[in-house]
Amino acid sequence: MKGLGLRALNAPSLILCAGLALLSACSTPSPKLAGPTYVHKVEFSGAPQIKALAKRARQTGNQMYPSVCALLADTNWDFPSHFDICFKKKLRRMRTGEARMTQI
Repeated sequence: MKGLGLRALNAPSLILCAGLALLSACSTPSPKLAGPTYVHKVEFSGAPQIKALAKRARQTGNQMYPSVCALLADTNWDFPSHFDICFKKKLRRMRTGEARMTQI
């Protein structure tokens, strides 16, 4: 094993490690690229079977909120910077949905 020097063993390993480090650094999403998040929290513990719907609601809320605010914009109203979405099995008085302050 005297013929194999430390340089010969370390060079490919070093290149492999450097390549893996660069690839893993590139796959980490940047918070700046993720875009703003308007949906602060999605609560679905009252109806755990709708986890996929809750995830989709968060995505849709973050995408559509600026458009809805722009459509409803008035000089006399400031929109909340974020809001919560809460899924419940049953609402009061047979309602299908309700909004209060920063909770839908």
